[in-house]
Order: sequence, then C-alpha cells, then structure tokens
Amino acid sequence: MTMQDQAKLGLVAGYGHLPKTILQAAQKMGYKVFCAALEGMADDSYKMSLETVLYVQLGEIQKTIDFFLENGVEEIILAGKVDKKVLFRPDTLLDSLAKGLLSSIEQLNDDTILLGVVSLFQKAGLKVMDSTALIQSILPQEGVFTPWQLDESQMKDVHFGFKMAKAIGGLDIGQTVVVKNLAVMAAEAIEGTDEAILRGGSLGRNGCTVVKVAKPEQDLRFDVPTIGCQTVQSCVKAGVSTLAFEAGATILLDQKEVIDLATQHKINILAVGYQGDQ
Repeated sequence: MTMQDQAKLGLVAGYGHLPKTILQAAQKMGYKVFCAALEGMADDSYKMSLETVLYVQLGEIQKTIDFFLENGVEEIILAGKVDKKVLFRPDTLLDSLAKGLLSSIEQLNDDTILLGVVSLFQKAGLKVMDSTALIQSILPQEGVFTPWQLDESQMKDVHFGFKMAKAIGGLDIGQTVVVKNLAVMAAEAIEGTDEAILRGGSLGRNGCTVVKVAKPEQDLRFDVPTIGCQTVQSCVKAGVSTLAFEAGATILLDQKEVIDLATQHKINILAVGYQGDQ
C-alpha cells in the first residue's frame, strides 16, 4: 500500500488517555492519522507519535476543518475530555464558525454544542465516526472486576445511582452521580466527573458509591462515558467504596491498571446492565 492509498483518519484530541488509545488502535489498523490537538487540554506527546499534528484552540473550528481537508481526510473521530468552562472565559479565541454556533443555539448544554460542532464538520464534508468504532474491545460487559461481591445494601445504592444518573443524563446535565444510603451526594455538571466525585466524597465522607452511565439517547460520536485510572484516583481521594458503570456502554481504559489500583485501595469495580425499572 502506498502512502497515497493508505486510509486517512482525523482525530480531534482533548484531555486524557482516550485519544491516545484510539490513535494506537487506528495505527494498528493501518490508518494514517492526522491529529488536531486542543491546546491546554491535549499534551505534547502527539508531536512525538505523529508526523502531522496541529495544535488548535477550542474555538478554532475553521482552522481544524481546513487542516483535515488540506490533508485529504474524510473521516474524523472526536475523543477526550473537553473543558467546557473555557467557553465562558473572556479571553477564549472564538472564530466566526464558533461564534455563529454559540449564538444560534438556545441552550449551552453538552449535546446541543457538540451536535452543532458535528454539523459544522459534516457540512464541510467530514464524516464524524462513532468514537467507539475502533475500540469495541474496551467496552466491558456485565461483571464484577474486583475480588469482592457487593452486599444487598451496596447493590441498592448502585441501582439507585443508576436511576439518578440516567435522569441527569436525560436532562443533558452529566453522566455521573455520587450516592450514599439512597441519597445523592453530588451530581456531575460542567465541572466534570473527577470534581463531582471529590465533591460527593467530601459530603458523604467514606463509603460512597459512584455511578457513571451513558445518556438515555447517547450519541456515540461524542461524550461516551469513560473510566480510567484518573477516575479511580479521584475515588481514592474521595473515600469512595464502589465505582459502577454501565455495561457495554462505557469505555474502560487501562483495565488491568484500573483493577489493580482499585483492588489496592479496596474499591469495588463493576459493570452493570441497566434496566429501566432499577
């Protein structure tokens, strides 16, 4: 296969290890990857692993589109956490596309903004792929991953947490809740998962349960729930005893490291198949 024939993939990379996991999977499959890395969110390592990478600010949508089109890219994946608080800072650079998008939408919630961004990419001729398309093997099915079985009281908190997390997900507020004794200690909003975990732990003290789920109408092109070592480290700091996530709908990064870290700190890790009547 010549370089001209090699399949191309665009990657918009935010915070965290997920974009790197997708990058590695794509390269193993033979893709030539062109990465638009978000300044202040993606780290510098993309420069070392890719021939073609462009660092852009969150509001430089046109620059990102031009980068992909100039390199003959037709399909892209959006991956990694994005600090949405950046949008509310007065010094954030917003190009005409970003300004037009933000002024045209009624609510600045996650799905509305991201659907708008996806629409801009697709109007430019860039297909936005399912972000899990290349990494299906790291979406675990139902099961307990740590050495302990939860008792009835703990499972009640897990099921209660799922119901609450699905509710806030349906309102496009967040995907994560922290609960204890059938009471919500914290619900994720714009601050993100880790901060919600720390806040919930400070209120519930030791023994809280964290539950992360997919939204009821989850768009797999963006914001797919993700668990990794950072999540577990936040649980350790918050004194959390159980971390549960939705089976088959949550990306589990670095599974061995996550399980080892959770086991070391006696935190239950489980993937649960959610039923609407839980």
